Amino acid sequence: MAQTATYYICRLCGYIYKGRPTGSCPACGAPVSSFVPYVLGVEEKRHNLLRLDLHPIATHWGVGLAVLLVLDYLVAAIAPVIFNINLGYGGVLDFLALILPFFVGLTALLGYFDGKLRYKKVRSQFLVRKLWLACVYFGVSIVISIMNFTRLFVIEGILIVTAVILAMILGMIGRELTCNVVPRGHEIASE
Repeated sequence: MAQTATYYICRLCGYIYKGRPTGSCPACGAPVSSFVPYVLGVEEKRHNLLRLDLHPIATHWGVGLAVLLVLDYLVAAIAPVIFNINLGYGGVLDFLALILPFFVGLTALLGYFDGKLRYKKVRSQFLVRKLWLACVYFGVSIVISIMNFTRLFVIEGILIVTAVILAMILGMIGRELTCNVVPRGHEIASE
């Protein structure tokens, strides 16, 4: 595998530094002596794509919207209008319910491509489980949008809570998949 850049890894925290480190580790503050030469386990182009973190960033949007939807739902149940802002039907609740499927779908799609990029296949137990749950979450988000027009407040609330629970489960599975780069690189033995 051809590499065009030299990499170093911090032995204390695993931070990968491109080029020769000149100071302490920017991640954990360890002295420069904690860095050792490192070979990436993937081509540099793939490594750079992984570092964009498109799926993790998109995930925060989908989860954030689900949480906002729950909060708006709860506040709108008590006070549908605050500071002349309609939080309930015909206002913020409708807006959040309509955009949720877009962000959940985008996150699921980026998750699929992120899995293919990181692992070359998406057939592992965790990835398959994540993809199925993402499809269920997407379906629930679509049903929330549809239910929003029926104005069945209690049923919509149950679906909104279900969406947040699904987002939390997906996050817990994703946490288990967290890694810098797969396949891992390796330290270069000192001579």
